[in-house]
Amino acid sequence: MSEVDYSALLKTFMLCLIPILVAVDPPGILPMFASLTKGIDPDRRSKLVFSSALTALIVGTVFISTGDRLLSYMGITMADFTIAGGIVLLMVSVTDLITTEKLHRQVDPESLGPVPIGVPLMVGPAVLTTGLLLRQHYGFWMTFAALFVCVAVTGAALLATSFFQRVVGKTAEQVLSKLASLLLAALAVMLIRKGIVASFF
Repeated sequence: MSEVDYSALLKTFMLCLIPILVAVDPPGILPMFASLTKGIDPDRRSKLVFSSALTALIVGTVFISTGDRLLSYMGITMADFTIAGGIVLLMVSVTDLITTEKLHRQVDPESLGPVPIGVPLMVGPAVLTTGLLLRQHYGFWMTFAALFVCVAVTGAALLATSFFQRVVGKTAEQVLSKLASLLLAALAVMLIRKGIVASFF
């Protein structure tokens, strides 16, 4: 019986975790969540976070497990999806970089819960695209584990929104969000490059 290479598993897990975490962008979600839940008592806020995280995990899992079948049915190759996904991620990241607020993610403050906090704030197009592409390279279970950890970390961060804002301050929070958007833009360029290469070779 061969020994499990834990260092290789950890490396693969990190290769899945980092892109998904960047796509989720917890620092960018915190200000929106704080605004939407302002004045809500802690117990109700906790329930909102739990239901939102559960919805995000279910939607993300279903898409990364069946999304490629849908693409195949529509006659879309992974190279096509990689290029399209990269373009979408690039548009999302550039919009975040050049605006002071995540305008494209603004929602009705009255419609809280799984929508819009779970989807599309926690798991939106960027996360779904990234998750499906990672599954193609690293398999379902590794991608699911990374998605689960990202959703859990984001949920914990949302529960600690008030504390986080007091510790880092608004300026540092915005800097972290912009840094995440820059990393997402770099990831988008890489996806577009890989998609173009796969189309011709």
